[in-house]
Amino acid sequence: MGRPSIFSSKYERQMKRRRNIKIFLVVIVVFIIIIVVAANLNIFNLSNISKDGKVSSVASEKKDTKPSKSKKTNKSEANSSDNNKTSSQSENNSFIVTMPDNKAVKVYYSNNGGTKKINNVDGGVPDISYNISPSGSEAVVYEKSTQNMMLAKSDGTSSNITKTSYVSGSNTTFDEATTLKNDPSYIWCASPEFIDDDNIAFISQLPWFITSKPDKYIWIYNLKNNSYTNTNINGLDTTLGSLTPKGLSVTLNNNTQYLKSDGTLSN
Repeated sequence: MGRPSIFSSKYERQMKRRRNIKIFLVVIVVFIIIIVVAANLNIFNLSNISKDGKVSSVASEKKDTKPSKSKKTNKSEANSSDNNKTSSQSENNSFIVTMPDNKAVKVYYSNNGGTKKINNVDGGVPDISYNISPSGSEAVVYEKSTQNMMLAKSDGTSSNITKTSYVSGSNTTFDEATTLKNDPSYIWCASPEFIDDDNIAFISQLPWFITSKPDKYIWIYNLKNNSYTNTNINGLDTTLGSLTPKGLSVTLNNNTQYLKSDGTLSN
């Protein structure tokens, strides 16, 4: 478009038209720029939204993971709680046996459907030994230093089953405390072992108190009638072993035999 002549009668009108066109073009250009910028901003925002969406997704995954971790922690806590509960139950499934010298011995038992069975005895010191009956309903707890025996029952009761005195054929009474005080090496009772649920065998130098007769005899204590019986089975080297289907193994001067509840031996 050529520039109009200033001498033309249409000069003013044409110049005004040209200005309007320029303004229109400028407006259009500005509008286009605004659209382009706006479009770019939208793309950026969309990109951010996409990014946010991705991050949000990751966050969601992390959020999902956290509960899983929490569940794992809760499970661990639950296991810990179960272990504490088991430990607590194990602690509850025990009772104390007080020895004649007031030493406390803990006896542990299991409880299966109301049936209680002794399964362990903890004296806390080597001075304490024990033996559990075949059914687990009783345990004999022995204190070596005092040569005392206690019978513990799975119902939590206990009693002293030590033979505290002995009456000789001449009707002389010997008591355990005095005998051991006079001769600490004397074997009043030792190594108690169950023969069956009703009978406990133990070693003793009774009925002799003289050094010229150092043989060791096997005695039997009967739980039903609280009686002591000397089997007259003896030897210089007398040892009670473990319970077997044949009976309680007994070693007499290197010869192993099996003791029955009636006080007899078999091969």
